[in-house]
Amino acid sequence: MPIAPSAQKPSQVVVHRPSKPAPGELHQDIRNVAVEERRFWSRYTFFHRYPRVVGALALAAGALSCASTIDTLFHGGIYFTRGTLFGPVGVLVGAFLTITGRPTDREGRTFPWWRGGMIAATLLGLAIGAVLLVSLRD
Repeated sequence: MPIAPSAQKPSQVVVHRPSKPAPGELHQDIRNVAVEERRFWSRYTFFHRYPRVVGALALAAGALSCASTIDTLFHGGIYFTRGTLFGPVGVLVGAFLTITGRPTDREGRTFPWWRGGMIAATLLGLAIGAVLLVSLRD
């Protein structure tokens, strides 16, 4: 009659991830395969890589929304309240992004004037959208 081997106590496994290597150096991943560090653009979103393209898309979407709202204002019909409110925001923020892009300092932070411009464009767009909503309700 065969005898089963005795149960072995499982050993503990410690996973260690090395610190971030210097740019251009190789590091080992979990599978023990040399991997080149990811490039700059692979770590960021589409907005960070192409702010002017995102600005142009926001400008176009906001312009379409505002055009349909203004057409409704003159000719009557159905309008969407969110589109009426946020259409001017898209136009102003999109225009600001298309003009300025996303300038950053050496550490990758945006400048205070840029953040202030984005906030001002958003608030002004919301105010214009609120005026459009009030004029449509009358």
